[in-house]
Amino acid sequence: MLRYLKKMSQEESPGKDAQGETTNLDYDKKTSKGELAVKAHAAILVFDGTRKVTYKNLPNWYKELRQHRPEIPCFCAVNKIDENEDIAGKSFAFPEKNNIPMYYVSASSGTNVVKLFKDAIRAAFQYKKNPTDFTDQIMEELEMDL
Repeated sequence: MLRYLKKMSQEESPGKDAQGETTNLDYDKKTSKGELAVKAHAAILVFDGTRKVTYKNLPNWYKELRQHRPEIPCFCAVNKIDENEDIAGKSFAFPEKNNIPMYYVSASSGTNVVKLFKDAIRAAFQYKKNPTDFTDQIMEELEMDL
């Protein structure tokens, strides 16, 4: 499962950047492979701590993400730490190898979920203000002309 924070689209959520400026941020609740959010400004790769196969899919998801969005900030989260306490704090090779920040979360209890999303949203705002991919700059110019 890939979760993306997207640039404006259908449902907008107001937010404030680090300077206190209000902006709109849209998000996709869930996007499966092949349906990448082309306008994403950050991505969260989530795997299930109780199902090893989801961890093994991370390289595929990451490769697909980077084919479409090579520069956006990316975060990794292991979910269900409440069901498998052994994974809380465990190091995982994939995020370490790819220098991706790792979060240990529980969607059911809410543990670390807010922190993960705040960090991802903050990174998305920062990337939106200073994109490093020239296609983002082109898309922004095209949107201004519409």
